[in-house]
Amino acid sequence: MLANLGHHTHRVIEDVEARTATAEESEALALADGAPVLTLLRVSLSHKNEPIEASLMVMKGPRRLRYEMEID
Repeated sequence: MLANLGHHTHRVIEDVEARTATAEESEALALADGAPVLTLLRVSLSHKNEPIEASLMVMKGPRRLRYEMEID
């Protein structure tokens, strides 16, 4: 969708963190209080190294993460 608007991803930076869920996350993910979650913050950058998108995901933990990215 961003490419259709003229924004092409050249590079992606992801930060993964383990922590306990907030009350809101516990409710949304049907978790017990204090349950572990993984957060993944992804920032997509243009060829000029300008951020064009940021997304934050919160996942039930523990979890195995596998990455494979091909960006043209």
